Formats: sequence, C-alpha cells, structure tokens
Amino acid sequence: MAGEIGGKPFYGQTSQRDEPPGAAGGSTRPPLRAVHPATSQSRRSSQPSARHTYSTRPRRRRPATTPCTRHSAEVPGARYTNTQGLPTRRPAQRAGWVDGGLGTGGRERIECGKDIRRVGSRKVRHNLAFLVCVGKASATPVSALCLMPSEFDLAPADALQDGEMRTYSAADTDVLLLRRAGQYLALAAHCPHYGAPLEKGRLIGDQLVCPWHHACFRVTDGHLCQPPALDSLPSYAVRVAEGRIWVTLPARPAAAAASPDATPTALVGGTAPPLSSAAPDERTFVVVGGGAAGQFAAQTLRAEGFGGRLVLVTSEAAAPYDRTKLSKAYLAGKADKSALPLRQPGFYEQHRIEVLTDTRATGLTLHTRQLKLSGRDPLKYDKLLLAPGSQPNRLPKLPGHDLTGVLPLRSAADADQLRQAAAKAERVVVIGSSFIGMEVAASLADGKRHITVIAQGKEPFERVLGPKIGAMFRNLHRRHGVRFKAEAEVTALEGEDGRVTAVRLASGQRLSADLVVLGVGVRPATDFLEHAFELEKDGGLRVDACLCAAEHVYAAGDVALFPLAAGLGQHRIEHWRVAQQQGACAARNMLGQEAAFAEVPFFWTQQYGKSLRYAGHAPGWDEIIFHGDVRRQNFLALYAHQNRLVAAAAMGRDDDMMVIEALLRAGRMPTPTAARRKLHWAALLG
Repeated sequence: MAGEIGGKPFYGQTSQRDEPPGAAGGSTRPPLRAVHPATSQSRRSSQPSARHTYSTRPRRRRPATTPCTRHSAEVPGARYTNTQGLPTRRPAQRAGWVDGGLGTGGRERIECGKDIRRVGSRKVRHNLAFLVCVGKASATPVSALCLMPSEFDLAPADALQDGEMRTYSAADTDVLLLRRAGQYLALAAHCPHYGAPLEKGRLIGDQLVCPWHHACFRVTDGHLCQPPALDSLPSYAVRVAEGRIWVTLPARPAAAAASPDATPTALVGGTAPPLSSAAPDERTFVVVGGGAAGQFAAQTLRAEGFGGRLVLVTSEAAAPYDRTKLSKAYLAGKADKSALPLRQPGFYEQHRIEVLTDTRATGLTLHTRQLKLSGRDPLKYDKLLLAPGSQPNRLPKLPGHDLTGVLPLRSAADADQLRQAAAKAERVVVIGSSFIGMEVAASLADGKRHITVIAQGKEPFERVLGPKIGAMFRNLHRRHGVRFKAEAEVTALEGEDGRVTAVRLASGQRLSADLVVLGVGVRPATDFLEHAFELEKDGGLRVDACLCAAEHVYAAGDVALFPLAAGLGQHRIEHWRVAQQQGACAARNMLGQEAAFAEVPFFWTQQYGKSLRYAGHAPGWDEIIFHGDVRRQNFLALYAHQNRLVAAAAMGRDDDMMVIEALLRAGRMPTPTAARRKLHWAALLG
C-alpha cells in the first residue's frame, strides 16, 4: 500500500547471528537498577548523583572483601567463593531479588559457576540475569525452574523525545527504549539477522528499520514485517511511574538461559509466538527449492495457518542455509558450518515441514498436478511453489573447463571444495567481476596468495552501479593486492595431469593458476520445466503480479520473471531479500489472499569490511546523481531514468538509504532536478 512499509508480520523460531566486521557501531548502554517486582521499590543509593547511574550492583559497604564476579544471586550472610577460589562475604543485595522458598535445613552455600543447592531454611533470591538452579544438597538441581520476571528502573520519564531511541543494559539483556506518539516502547536492541544495533536504525511509521539489511519490525510488539531477518523481536512491558521508566523482562527457563542451544529450536536473538493453530486440512502444498524463497515460503505458510501437509524439496544435502555467507565469512574462514543453517533441525519437525534433501525435481505434469522427483515416487500436490533458484554458468565450451581446480561457487558443497583448494593455492584466478567473483577475491585476499580478476568490462559492476563506483571497487581491491585484467577474454584453461595450471587470454598472455574460480553469473535452474512451460530465453518463468505461473502453480526467487511496481516492466532479480519477500507473497497467495508483489528490491555487498547497499532497480539510467565522495566510500548515488529516480546506491549513508527505500515503496521520490540539491531525506517522509 502506498505510503506504508512492510506488510503482515512474519514468524520464526531461531536464527543465526554473524555480525559483519566493522559494521557495528559503538553505543553507550547504561547499566540498570533492578527492583523487587512485588513492591516495585527501587533500593536507591543514598548519594543524589546516583539517580542517573542505573546499576544492578550495590555499593560495597566492606571494600576489604572480594565480591563474587560471576553471580549476582546471593543469600544474605552466606559464604561465597570468588573466581580465584578464595572465600568472601558480601552484604545483603539491595536490589532486584525475587524470593523463592527453600524449606528447612542447614546453612546456605553458593559457589561460582555451580548450582545453588538448598541446605538451609532461608529463602534464596535470584536475579533474572543469571542461571540459578535450586534443589536439595543430595539431589539433582531443579534446572527446569524458571527465573522470575524482573522489573528494571530504566531512565527518567523525560529521557527521550518522540522519535528517539536509546539502548540500555538490563542485567544481561540489551533493551532498546523508544518513544513514539508520546508512548514508551521497549524491544530487543539487536536485529536477529546479523545482530545490527537497532538504535542506529530508523522509525518509519509504525515500523523499526534495521540499518544494515533493512529488516523491519512492528514497534508495538516486535513482529517481523520485512526480511532478511527470520524472527520477530522480543518486546517488553513498559510503565512510567514515580517519574521513572520501568521495563519488565520476562521469565526464562533456567536451562535455556544457560545454553541457547539446549533445544533444537532454541531462540538466538529473536523470538516468535506459537504459530497459529490450524484447522484440519487434507491438502498437500509442495515447495521446490531450499533457498531463500523456499524456506521463507514454508515458514510463512505455517505462520498464516496452513495445517495440511507441507513438503520442501531441495537438491542439496542440507536443509536451507544462509547462502549469502558462502562468498564472505564462510570462505574467508571467519564462520564455520554451524553458522550456515537458517533453522535448527527441530524447527522443521516442530512445524511439520517435511524436508526432502538430496532430491531433484525432474519433471512436472500440470493437468495431473504431479511433480516428478529423482529417486522417489511422483508427488501429487494441491498447490505448488517453484523456487529452485539458479545454477552457476560453467563455460562448457571453454577448453579445459572440466580440469580439477576449476570451481564455481553457488552451494555449500562448492564452498567446501573452494576452501580446501584455496588452502593449498598460491595463485588464484577469478574469471568474472560479478558480485560473487569480487566477494570471492576479497575473501581470499589475505596477503599470502596472488589473486587476479579477469573482467570483460572496463570496471567491475559497471552495468549495475556505473563506472565511477566500479572504479572505486577496483581500487579498493588493488589496495589489498588483487590484480585486474580489464576488457579481457579467456580463450582456454591449461593443465597438467588433469589439474589446471594456467589461464590463456585472447591477447596471448598466460596467467599461472593453481585455482580458477568461475564468477561468470548464473542461470535459472528450470531445465525440469521445459515440457510444462514456455520458458524465457534466459530460462526464466513468467508470472503475474501475484507470482502465479499457472493454475495452482506459483514461482518465486531467481526463476520468476515478474512485473515490477511503478510500471518498470518485467524483470528477474537475483537478490536474497527479494527472494524471501516473494516466497512470503507466494505463500499467502497459495492460501487465497491474492496479494500483488509490490516490494522494493534491496541488496548489499560487503568487501574488505566495506558495505554497499542498493535499493530499487535500474536496468538502465539516463543520469547518476552523486552526493559525497565515492573514492572515500562515503556517498549516495541516485539513478534517474525517464525523469524519475528509480534506484539508489550508497556507502556510509545508512540513514538515507532506509528513508529512500521507504520513499521508493510509497512512490514519493523527489524529481532528479530536486535531487541534485542537497536534500534532508527524512523530511520527505512527512
């Protein structure tokens, strides 16, 4: 809808966090004062200046003693040991205890890093921030006990103005306090996607936008409205009393507090309410593809209440994973395989999603609604989503393309092969200056290898971003030791004993190589659909505005040739976030909602810790309007086509990009003439 961002909330169960280097900004997070929830009385310091120092730790009355540095939980007058194993005694904690009855017995004891065990008749008081297990001395601790809710004195009642946000630390939880229309709201402070600090995001309408990858959350309850995050944000109860702002953090199971991975569906940085209970449904919905579109469609179907059989078919050996990490953190060795899965295995079992791995779709019969599968019986469906993604171009006509050491990068298996080969390689040649090719070069450029990129064009990304930004990226790579062969053509790959040894160029130049990476683009993985549809020349599948390809059949992601909003024609867009958005839209339409896809394309690339973000779509442009300094990686580029601004790219301008995406979605971008002047973009939101 014009003027709005996002749509219906998405739900999930768990997500991975992998904060990109250099992207997180520092923030001051004042520690908070905890209070007894039953009395809501703050045990304040006697010093007046302490009113603006929100601390959960009391002042020590006996500085000669050493407090326990690993637990705030304590029994008044009990015996403790500190991290050095030395005995110490602390005065009674004056803030934030919740009573828990223990019965009768001898004296109490607490040891750092161990469970609190009952051997006394007193009450143990515990704080939300720490794992506290209570039980008899001779018995197993009752680890299933829940930590009690705690209320924290966050800040003065006038701490924020409307539209402002600030992060505070309540025990071990970072809380984002924000004020909207005179009302205070509290949410988790970090995006569940990659952990971005949300205080650096922006409030637009009733949504909070992540500054890094533009996930959107509803501020009233934290519900996810736009990917790439998979989960909603935890939200916390807030009240204003006695001139202060109080936030209540909920109870958590002790076992979960100790280990986020204690259960297959443990929450990591995000939260989701139970999926809506669905009425009995005899239908079977099938999703082909375990990428961004397929995974997001499956979780959306369950979130929207589909209760029938749900089957996800993937040709890969693993359940859906984060493909965007393959050419970045994973290839660079900064992330291992545990960081790749989008969901823990228990998620699919819990939500009754059948995941068929190592299974290829081999054919489709529309009139009988049957999908043919490799190694399995045909699968009959009531509704079908085609989201098989793309497959890398392998240059089959190039002599030597099948030599050992010539590798593409598309799947996790490809990435594993590439990591192993790169560990032994001294000379790497990347054929193609695509985003994948350039990210691979950046990930492998550790100063130990000689890396050369062969590009057909004069500058990398010239067709998408323009020559000026392309030249900036080329120079960035050169500063890290990467060499470029621009406007070059590869004529052959040479080898010895079946292994690649060199790359031959049309100019006659020979480049020695232990490893050759093919970064020459991808094509839709739609070969199995040739007899069911009339495919486009590039292998794409044409769909309508609701992503429908035929009766009962929908398509999303890389394969879908769809009509862009604002009359910009039919296009295929190979972006991760767009695929997720289309997966959600197609899922809702499979349930009969008939919603047109009208999202604004958005993508990002990160190389050497520098991130570029792009919103909109400009298959061509008449002019690029620049603000800032491209060479210093701090700029905004606006793409004008037929006297309209249709896209923007930026580095170091996160706030502007959040606003520009909202303006593109609402159809309220300024004219190119107005954009040539320095604009205050936020003011254009109205």
